[in-house]
Amino acid sequence: MNSPPRRAFKEAHGNETFAKNFLAQLDRGIEAADRSRHEATLEPSYASDEHVEQCLQLLCELQRNHFKPLEAGKLRQSIANAEYWKLEAQFYEAAVNDHLKKNAPTTADGWRAIAKAYKGLPWKVGCGKPQVENLRLSIGDQAYWGVEMEHFEALSNIREYKLREEWKKAEERRQKPPVRQPLQTHQLKPPTQMQQQEDRVSNRTGSKTGGGVTKRASGSKRTKRK
Repeated sequence: MNSPPRRAFKEAHGNETFAKNFLAQLDRGIEAADRSRHEATLEPSYASDEHVEQCLQLLCELQRNHFKPLEAGKLRQSIANAEYWKLEAQFYEAAVNDHLKKNAPTTADGWRAIAKAYKGLPWKVGCGKPQVENLRLSIGDQAYWGVEMEHFEALSNIREYKLREEWKKAEERRQKPPVRQPLQTHQLKPPTQMQQQEDRVSNRTGSKTGGGVTKRASGSKRTKRK
């Protein structure tokens, strides 16, 4: 078997070495290009996201200070970003819940006020009055309904007792015989000053009328005698 010439071995070895060097240089070039591109497009780094938010909040305050507080509050209501209002609502909700955890009321009046405040929220988000009442009726805690049952039971007993007492008093008045009042002699009351004056006027008028009649009668008799 004929072996290849020595020259062929040298050429093959040289080609292999060239290929290795070429690949190594190509890898180094690719790494350098990638590093250069990364440095050219590197985003600026800040201390933290909180720092960025504080910067935006400061810029917002500067812009809002162009308006009076009351006017700025009204203009803020025209913001049409749903995520903006959602985030604000969630913060209010979290603040209320956190406050209730730390400063929960201990009296019925305190929790009653909170229940009324929460009850008004479904109406404001579009729920009708029947829906709000059905929401309350869906409470599954039987202890809740036990308290309400005892409350109405006590009120019902009080009302029943009052009605029974009123019926008893009415029945006693109906069965009791009427009390006869003694006859009283009517005494003539002394005439008032007005009545006395009217009586004097009547007496004067009567006397004058009677005198006139007497004179006319006597005058007529004299005429007949002549």
